[in-house]
Amino acid sequence: DEPSVNPLVPEGIASDYIEAAKCFNISAYKASVVMARRAIQKMCLNLGADRGKKLYQQIDDLKTAGKLHPDLAEIATEVRFLGNDGAHPEDDGLDEVGEEDAKEVLEFALELLDDLYVRPEKVKAMKKRREAKQNPATQ
Repeated sequence: DEPSVNPLVPEGIASDYIEAAKCFNISAYKASVVMARRAIQKMCLNLGADRGKKLYQQIDDLKTAGKLHPDLAEIATEVRFLGNDGAHPEDDGLDEVGEEDAKEVLEFALELLDDLYVRPEKVKAMKKRREAKQNPATQ
């Protein structure tokens, strides 16, 4: 089954998430969490985070600015912990990543994408339908 995300998720973010899911499907769990982390970082940049900062700082800044709910910031932080850069093999934690970890990271990442890109659009559409029913003359 080919992984997918809702078309409302921006393309670059969606493609990284899909690659993370494909890695998971072939049991490449370390690669999966790294790609999920990359999708989260692109999400932060898409929301206006400072490119010059580390991911944990970007998450915190978005939370402080009210662009990322504290619960979602916590999810993003968990994804960051497991998928950390991979540039420092002695302390990045990737060697301990297994199937369960990768599965949770993918689920968390998808929740973030849904909460930030899909649900708001669904709410707007629902509101528009409701307003159209209340005010048929404006249609």
